[in-house]
Amino acid sequence: MTRASTLRRRAGRGILHWLAAGLFFVTACDRASDADSGSDHSGHTAAQGGGASHHQCGDAYPKDPRDDTMTGELVRVLTNDNGTPDDASDDQYDLLLPQEMLDWLKEQNWIQEHGDWHNIRRCTMGCQRTQAGVPCESKEALTARGLTCAAIQEGQPGDGYDFLIMHRHMIRGFQQAFPKHVELIRGFYHVPTSKADPENAIPWVNVHWSKDQLKSIDFMENIGQHFDVFASEDDYAKWVQFGDNFFGAGGTGIPSGGLPDGFSPPDGGFPAFPGPGAQDIGAGGAANSDAATAGAGEAGDGGASSNRPQGGLHGALHGQWSVPGSPYSLSNNNTNVQNFAFWRLHVWLDEMWERFRRARGLGEDAADYQQALVAQCEEMHALGHATPPEDAGTPTSGPVAQEAGTFATQIAPIFGTYCAGSVCHGADSPTLGLALSGAAASQIRMGLVGQRASEVALSLIEPGNPDQSWLYRKLTMSFDGINCSATQCTAMPLAGAKPSDDQIALIRDWISAGATAD
Repeated sequence: MTRASTLRRRAGRGILHWLAAGLFFVTACDRASDADSGSDHSGHTAAQGGGASHHQCGDAYPKDPRDDTMTGELVRVLTNDNGTPDDASDDQYDLLLPQEMLDWLKEQNWIQEHGDWHNIRRCTMGCQRTQAGVPCESKEALTARGLTCAAIQEGQPGDGYDFLIMHRHMIRGFQQAFPKHVELIRGFYHVPTSKADPENAIPWVNVHWSKDQLKSIDFMENIGQHFDVFASEDDYAKWVQFGDNFFGAGGTGIPSGGLPDGFSPPDGGFPAFPGPGAQDIGAGGAANSDAATAGAGEAGDGGASSNRPQGGLHGALHGQWSVPGSPYSLSNNNTNVQNFAFWRLHVWLDEMWERFRRARGLGEDAADYQQALVAQCEEMHALGHATPPEDAGTPTSGPVAQEAGTFATQIAPIFGTYCAGSVCHGADSPTLGLALSGAAASQIRMGLVGQRASEVALSLIEPGNPDQSWLYRKLTMSFDGINCSATQCTAMPLAGAKPSDDQIALIRDWISAGATAD
């Protein structure tokens, strides 16, 4: 696969590319050819909004006829030509599944259903910084589409097990539909650790892990030797998703110093990380009394066990292969099931979970486990009846107003590039209630300047003082003086593409100058 073999030509408003090795390319802005074929790469078809036909939950998915005729050509999406449309040497791309598989995902309505499965579990997360008495826009957007928030929110007991089960339902159904091309729906043989690693899901993406992340990867790949540090499958899953001591997602509760003025806890309060002493909600809702008394962490560490590393690899894996500017970025739950890397990382996570289950002596025939698979299938079918976001006219579905000033034109675009998406700080379900993209620049700035951070007693942005600004400290991984045993001292983004040194300097200069809009 070489760039020299690429043929380029104009098509519609964008550029179509063909590669001699067989990859089909389409720019993110080009939809002319898609309109002719009836495929719009958006995840929205006429079947959405309740019209999609689904198989019977509990049955295997039938083999799709396209499995016998498809070539397996991956779709390459041009995300940035760096202002030189006639020069391919500096282009940036994302990588999607073959078109036949994309069509199948749309027919199942899984693109929308997967996004909404996560969205209805992030109400507590997305509304965390909403002022008391003020409607939460992300929650209002769900209501406008006929959706309600899930009873068990992200990070609360039971959510971790549901997370594993839901993705297993999707993985197995997809593999059943395309048995001849299951190589495209497999997990990493090993998690790649460099750009040149043959397992790198998007070969032109740089791969870099922190020392803590590498420890967590090794720990998971040898999970059969470590299963006993987790009280339950649910405990294990939350560690995979968030790690220990992650505020707002099963983390450390209200930060030291209290909440910002005018803010109140979300409905039900802030969940506390159950830790190794949690009840085993994963076993059909039945508490495991043995697990409930085993291996509780020390006071103040959120229940974290000293026998396990940082964790939180789910978000780090998504971040590692999130391509800035891609509408199918792994950071966006509403579209990312179309991404080739999504299946590499999620099937790997599923396989590590299976190693965990086998080490604990858990089998496929358990009635509660089978019932859970059916329940997740049925929930996804039900979610398919929601109105698609683009048809609902919700606050988070329309275009963002363009504004003037230094923050709007120089600072906000950096956040929009590296912090976007529903997995991170997109406006539809922002992590920790902090929207850094998908909203007006003035609104983003208002949510940053002088606002207390969730994890520590610092402001997100302290005008005139970048070293006292938690957001800047996270961007630069400068944690001197921070008690990292009481909060999660991790850089943001967690992994993958990050702002350049010049962009970091621009943010620092903006804060030093007073963090104004102008």
